[in-house]
Amino acid sequence: MKNILIFLAILTLPSVIIAQNNWQDVVYLKNGSIIRGMIVEQIPNVSLKIQTTDRSIFVFNFNEIAKITKEENLLNSTNQMSREIQKKQNIHKGLYLGFHVIPGASSVYIQDPIFKAGFNSGVDFDVYFNDHIGIEAGVSFQYLNIYYYYDYGYDPNHLLVKIKGHSINGYITSVGFPIKVIFRIGNKHGFFFEPGLNFYHPLSNKAEDPYNSYSGTQMKLVISEEINLGMMIKASKHTYLKFGLFEHYSLTKYFADENSKGFLFGLNIGFLYKLNQ
Repeated sequence: MKNILIFLAILTLPSVIIAQNNWQDVVYLKNGSIIRGMIVEQIPNVSLKIQTTDRSIFVFNFNEIAKITKEENLLNSTNQMSREIQKKQNIHKGLYLGFHVIPGASSVYIQDPIFKAGFNSGVDFDVYFNDHIGIEAGVSFQYLNIYYYYDYGYDPNHLLVKIKGHSINGYITSVGFPIKVIFRIGNKHGFFFEPGLNFYHPLSNKAEDPYNSYSGTQMKLVISEEINLGMMIKASKHTYLKFGLFEHYSLTKYFADENSKGFLFGLNIGFLYKLNQ
């Protein structure tokens, strides 16, 4: 029984100390002065000794004192309030797991793009350092349409007359590894801007070439710039919905033997779940 009482006393000791720190002794003198601190010695009806927060010690006779009270320590209360405000200001700080899907218009082309349906989807890992700045990484899968148009030769007697032309249609798929910077404004609901790079490794491609002269079969690792811009909406305590616009443009070419560029512009739909509660 004795051990249990000692254990309970140890558990309650921190709260008692904190409660004491939130209150202070206040001595009101008859000359109008006010001394705040902790009474360290008191002789009833004779004198008292009080120590202030800067560790100065004052001794007063009781005939100098108008009254003695206990009052809340405003400095500690202010510090506590500041800590609470700081905590609320960093409500977005932490690690998030998310998913996105981006349907849109896409094209892999040499000169003039012909846009057809394409999409990007994947898993996102976001780290917010505070309410406004973070970084994003993840894995994404992308499907882009291929459209090339070729002109072959000219009539030797009429240099401006084309002999023939044909188009190449198909698609290319790739897996990407993005790294982006996150800029965010707002509290529960806000706007985000996420510029960055994505490194796409080609998986497969399929193209229809009626003249069997298509040579763009050697796919390359593609580096692209990507931008997300939109709104983030708090759906629950730890979940956010994301809606916005997405733009992908390749900085390097898709095929080793052709100056091919890729483009995707679409609607970004996703969600984020905060892992550290």
